Amino acid sequence: MQIPFNDITPIEDNVIEFFQAQDFSKFSLNQLREVEIRHFSGAKPEIHFVKILLAHSKVLEKMVILHEHGMCAEKGFAMLKELIRLPKASLKAEFIVSETPDE
Repeated sequence: MQIPFNDITPIEDNVIEFFQAQDFSKFSLNQLREVEIRHFSGAKPEIHFVKILLAHSKVLEKMVILHEHGMCAEKGFAMLKELIRLPKASLKAEFIVSETPDE
């Protein structure tokens, strides 16, 4: 099933509203050491989710973001720039961004 991009925007808005309504102030992922996200498109809800993970994972060692095939270099660079600027609870978290491998 394919969903046209125009149909995704209202869903993205709902997801972001849901995340913003949550109280993450007492939320901790104190055992999360590695994260791998595949087929990352750079959509706002995805970036917001990564922001939450980074902010609440004090022992995070490695976060791997595997973006979708065919992402243009300009969009990929803008996404990377936004991701590496996000605040991190772990000072030693390694950030890796690459293309999702063929499965």
